[in-house]
Amino acid sequence: MKRYGSGHKSWLIILSVMVLFAIVPKGFAEDKAIHAVANHAFREGEELEFELSWFGVKAGTAVMKVERRFLMNDRSVYKIVSTARSADYFAMLYRVDTSAESFMDAEGLFSWRFRIRQKEGSYSRDKELIFDYDRKWAVYSREERVTTYDIPGRVQDALSCFYYVRTQPLEVGKSLTVPTFENKKYWEVEVRVLRKEKITTPAGTFNTILIQPLLKFKGLFQHKGTVYLWVTDDQRRMPVMMQSEIKIGSIKALLTSVRGTEFFEKL
Repeated sequence: MKRYGSGHKSWLIILSVMVLFAIVPKGFAEDKAIHAVANHAFREGEELEFELSWFGVKAGTAVMKVERRFLMNDRSVYKIVSTARSADYFAMLYRVDTSAESFMDAEGLFSWRFRIRQKEGSYSRDKELIFDYDRKWAVYSREERVTTYDIPGRVQDALSCFYYVRTQPLEVGKSLTVPTFENKKYWEVEVRVLRKEKITTPAGTFNTILIQPLLKFKGLFQHKGTVYLWVTDDQRRMPVMMQSEIKIGSIKALLTSVRGTEFFEKL
């Protein structure tokens, strides 16, 4: 682990970021060995909205959106955004206010950059990750501290890992492993494919595959235990229900609307 430095002067952060952006384009331009990953699951413009509930009571809303595809240092990337907000009345008990952005390589489907602003209950964090694959570094910025951590190669972040899983074959009884960097560590995240189920949500009834990522770190939800995700049993692997344990009970997310996709027309 290497430290760029820390202190109480914001110009140190600005200087560090300027230096970082001065060296990153070289890595982008010279990395010719990117393995293309077939993606029939999502595309720009996809927007999924969820209702969040806690012990059966509506607690808020969440949105997952592939905002646009654009060039970042000569690489085509998806900007993926996930937000979660608690309802006003529920916020008095447990406040959720999270916004995460992932910049995912459109060809190789790995992360170049990730940032999150998160507040859940008494927990809060505001951080950014930039991945320098030439040097095999994850550059971590939080408050006025910038630190680098070693990574073995291309990785996913806490948001892109799910979009990557959507593109992969999911066979009941088997698992897949997703290289992920989160909570200042590199993880080999195992995703178990458990079974097929029919699920009804406000957006309709779906044939789904139930998957269980075995997370050892705090993800987009401040979970303390098991996380389950139900995705459609087709090439889109669209999430229709999610359940995550938190400090007080569990949060369930049910799909309420789908925009920017012809999913329903292709059923």
